[in-house]
Amino acid sequence: MSAVEAAFREHRGPLLATLVAELRSFDLAEDALQDAFAAATRQWPGEGVPRRPAAWLLSVARRRAIDRRRRDQTLLRYLPLLITPEEAPPLLPTSTGDVRPIRPTSSGEARPRPPSVGDARPIRPTSVGDGRPIRSPSAEEVAATLPASNGEARPRPMSAGEVRAVRLASAGEVRAVRPASAGDARLTRSPSARGVPAKLPASNGEAPPNRPAGAQEAPPKPPASTRGAVGSGSALEPGEPGGQATDESLQLLFACCHPALALEARVALTLRFVAGLTVAEIGRLFLVSEATMAARVTRAKQKIRTAGIPLRVPAPADYPARADGVLAVIYLLFTEGYRSYRHDLAAEAIRICRLMPPAPETTALLALMLLQHSRRHARLSDSRIVLLPDQDRTRWNAREIAAGLALLEAPAPRGPYRLQALIAAQHALARHATDTDWPRIAALYAQLEDLTGSPVVRLNRAIAVAEAEGPQRGLDLLDFDLPGHHLPAARAEMLLRLGRTAEAVKQFDLALASATTDTERDHLRRRRESAPGTGTG
Repeated sequence: MSAVEAAFREHRGPLLATLVAELRSFDLAEDALQDAFAAATRQWPGEGVPRRPAAWLLSVARRRAIDRRRRDQTLLRYLPLLITPEEAPPLLPTSTGDVRPIRPTSSGEARPRPPSVGDARPIRPTSVGDGRPIRSPSAEEVAATLPASNGEARPRPMSAGEVRAVRLASAGEVRAVRPASAGDARLTRSPSARGVPAKLPASNGEAPPNRPAGAQEAPPKPPASTRGAVGSGSALEPGEPGGQATDESLQLLFACCHPALALEARVALTLRFVAGLTVAEIGRLFLVSEATMAARVTRAKQKIRTAGIPLRVPAPADYPARADGVLAVIYLLFTEGYRSYRHDLAAEAIRICRLMPPAPETTALLALMLLQHSRRHARLSDSRIVLLPDQDRTRWNAREIAAGLALLEAPAPRGPYRLQALIAAQHALARHATDTDWPRIAALYAQLEDLTGSPVVRLNRAIAVAEAEGPQRGLDLLDFDLPGHHLPAARAEMLLRLGRTAEAVKQFDLALASATTDTERDHLRRRRESAPGTGTG
């Protein structure tokens, strides 16, 4: 893995969160950060990797964002010139005394040109109060009204082809404003179209129209009782808070999880902008195509812009209503890191969870992630998957296990995260695989299935039942459909234990066809070959 690829994996999520919080624009932050990584690809191989790659990337991205905004502002300033034709057409008086531009017909005669809905020219009044017609100024007349700076030549009007290109590039961003007085017609662009929120202070120091003069726009901070992480006193390796709960990642997290967005949109935005996952990775997590997920992320960004969703941590009174969506996003982020063996993503999910205010399910989720994350170093050996019964438990992180178990000591309602944490605790308490209390785990999964109705929970319950009561009882529970390779792989393992080799091989083939990573395919291939009469077995 190159230095740029390593920096992309490690720093993209936090850098993107910082840029979105600073620039108040998803698109501008994405473009600027992409420019920074492109610059790193060009410069680092020849000049060497900077001592602080993240700081280098952030500095370059900020400069690129400034350049993009300056270019947009320049285009906006000269837009009246760009959409003015080089030669104004002759004017034809009408019966009402107004004038209209005329265009020659195919026969050489001139006729009035009807107004077009798609015409980008600003609407002008046809006459002043005394009845005198107003004609459109030529490009030279408009240019003459613009002051030259330090003797520099004024820009020339663009040709028809250049005008057309500018109109296409500015489509959807430029709107005509009716002039307040005769001849005062100009084009402006809404602040949100430039990636600047309407509530930011104006550059001239005046208050924006939606806020009283003198009011300050600052995100509210939660009181001291809500700051700090759940369990933030422990000095665990993953997920150190590294700052207050009002850091950019948490602000962006709450914006992405705003109730105005659909649940799937909240999760997709958070995985994209807080965690830095690619669209393909998010699509795989949602079991949809990359194109579908890209369209979903785009619609969600537009919703944030149009709804004016702020990038700030909500007030303490709003925490309970927002907690469920945020916790679901955090756990999906951890699930992707756990499934793909990307320990940085899993640690990022733990870090964000530890910034959340204390609550029973938040504490349970943190305990669940700590207990599962503690096994990360024993899950692979020589790039090969090691199943839970075969893992070297001396490689499990004892400090994280102790912290997770401590979080479960206080009594609390048995919600979805607490039940899963109690299941993980049963595995952590077993010194050897044979000491695992499988009947207890199967009972907890039964409670979880009654609570959620999830097919994934039913799959895990079937595996626990197979361990506690035998493979046939577990196989009887796998009477449903579930996308992916996990269901056929579980069926194959149970069939293999029952001695039904031919059926097991078919299920392994189905699982191989659905596996998404080389590590998973390698494991399934080895398990298939271990079946009697099919390979090394």
